[in-house]
Amino acid sequence: MVRLIDIAKKTGFSVAVVSRALQQEKDPYDRISEKSRSLIRKAALEMGYTRNLQAAFLRRGQMPAVRVLMPAWMSPEIIQMSMGISDASLKLGYPLIYHYYSRETDYISFLEQSRHEKNTGVIFYLHDRMNREELQRGCEAYLASGGKMIFMNTWSADFSGIVPDMVMLNIDEEYGGRLAAEYLKGLSCREFSIVYTSPDRYSRLRRKGFADALGGEGQPGYSFDFLRVGENYRQYEKRSRKLLNDFYEKAVKQSGKPHGIFFTSFFMANAVMNDLIRRGMEVGKQIHAVGFSSNTVSQYPFYYYAKIVIPFYEMGNTAMKKLVSILNGRQESSQMFQPFMDYDYDI
Repeated sequence: MVRLIDIAKKTGFSVAVVSRALQQEKDPYDRISEKSRSLIRKAALEMGYTRNLQAAFLRRGQMPAVRVLMPAWMSPEIIQMSMGISDASLKLGYPLIYHYYSRETDYISFLEQSRHEKNTGVIFYLHDRMNREELQRGCEAYLASGGKMIFMNTWSADFSGIVPDMVMLNIDEEYGGRLAAEYLKGLSCREFSIVYTSPDRYSRLRRKGFADALGGEGQPGYSFDFLRVGENYRQYEKRSRKLLNDFYEKAVKQSGKPHGIFFTSFFMANAVMNDLIRRGMEVGKQIHAVGFSSNTVSQYPFYYYAKIVIPFYEMGNTAMKKLVSILNGRQESSQMFQPFMDYDYDI
């Protein structure tokens, strides 16, 4: 590891001068010339010197740890993002403090606490149910106090413009829908249906990408959802049975062409496919299916459809790396991650 004394020996300056020259914020009483400062920083860069930010933060009264705020969901997506952040933090040498929110007050108090404790930085996964005005005020107050922040999921949560010039990491949901359409068209499907679980922004973007990619080759002829707010199980069971019956009779049974089904999420996908198989439909011949999945590892006994996988691990890993880069005084840009296809499925 390169030390300040090593840079001092190489440049001929004292350790104290080298230390001041490498500080991010220039001391107004500092008399080091720009020529000397530039020479020292160039030597440090060539030697691979990395500042001990932990010590610097402690000197400024800041907590040398990154806070991470995630939704309180017991899901593979959250686990994968957390693993990506954790692996990057271990490699970069930054401790983490994880928080999970389930109520509106949770993320507001999180921002307040982060601001008052002056922690190193924040990685924030946004959700579309957040109150936009309160979230904006909390983020602006934290940033005004000198904090650094990375947003994840601003596009799908419809918060892209909440804080100008913020580094944002997003998933290209429309691209995933286009992948699904291209996959089904490649299997010679000429009739299509969409199954979605709620009218949220995720589903809308995925459905839009799917329809756009189909173009003039045939728009989805049947769409249906399963979830309704406030619906009890008996109501849900009765309605879902009717939906399945209608779907079979109106969309699949009379079709003389291979029928392509696009699931905007993994929820209910197996139930639909199991129902069609019980009715005698042949998967891979009469019907083809593709849908978004939490990960490449099946959570259920069978997978009857090809999967569109979202790179949650990569997004979390990149978020941590970008935040540390910002803490080191470098500029970073927003990034869009594209889902990918996993064709391995069994019956």
